[in-house]
Parts: sequence; structure tokens; C-alpha cells
Amino acid sequence: MNAGSTRVLLLMGWRTVLQNRLRSLLILALIGDRSLILADEPTGALDSQTGEDVLRLIRARCDAGAAGLLVTHDARHAGWADRVIFLRDGGIADQTVAVGAAESLLQAER
Repeated sequence: MNAGSTRVLLLMGWRTVLQNRLRSLLILALIGDRSLILADEPTGALDSQTGEDVLRLIRARCDAGAAGLLVTHDARHAGWADRVIFLRDGGIADQTVAVGAAESLLQAER
């Protein structure tokens, strides 16, 4: 094994460690009786399946009465929201309300 392959293996190992730590932190943040959830790109560093699981957890907490604010650049993730506000140049450019169930967005991708 040359030095280049060792670096690749080490980087892949660190990515797995970081993803596991992020998963743990997200779970800790969502358990308990939270009344407000602030999530800035919560799925950005996760694989797609774990990201969907995180969105399900956030949605479940909001359905149970918590208020939630999710910042994302992914339209599929924004589709989980009851209300979407689009920002441009520091101001509100547009806004929408939910038109369907969030789960339907995931099914369309598979």
C-alpha cells in the first residue's frame, strides 16, 4: 500500500467518525421535551438515508408541538415544512405553504 492509498483510507475513516458524531449530536438535540428546534443544514454532512431519518425526527417533534426552523438549500427538505420562506439579497423573496405529505417527496426520489 502506498502513501496515497493510506491517506484515502484515513480520510474515509475520519468521515465515518464525523458522521457518527453528528448523528449522535442530532439525536441528543432532538430527544426530550423541546419546544423549539433550530436546524441549520442538519443533513449536509450525512448520507441520504441518515438525512431522511433526521428529517423524520424533526418533523415528528414539530408534529408533537415543537416549533421548528430549518435552513436548507435542498427543495426536497424544504418540502417537509408547513411554510417555506425564500430569501434573496437579505429580504423575503417569496413564501409558500405545504401542499402534500413530506413522505411523498422521498418516495419520488427512489
